[in-house]
Amino acid sequence: MNTVYYPNWKRFIKKIISLFVVLSCICFYLIGIFFLFVMCMFLEDEELEENKTEVVWMKLAVTIPALLNVVLIGIFDDFFEHVSTRMTDFENHKKI
Repeated sequence: MNTVYYPNWKRFIKKIISLFVVLSCICFYLIGIFFLFVMCMFLEDEELEENKTEVVWMKLAVTIPALLNVVLIGIFDDFFEHVSTRMTDFENHKKI
């Protein structure tokens, strides 16, 4: 047979590294969502202080976070695709 013995400790190290990468990606995404939430709250506070331009602030309070969410999803989609490909190659065991 042309298979190589792959020790359990190497498998365990790879799982720990993969877990760290996945948790890091989740944290980055949650930080981005938190940033959008804070921005939305800030825009709503500004809207309440300036009632003169109520319609403009209402549109901005909805439009700006939505557009930034689209950009954030696009960036993370490309990043996660690259990371998932690299992690799949990393986790596959080598064969002769």
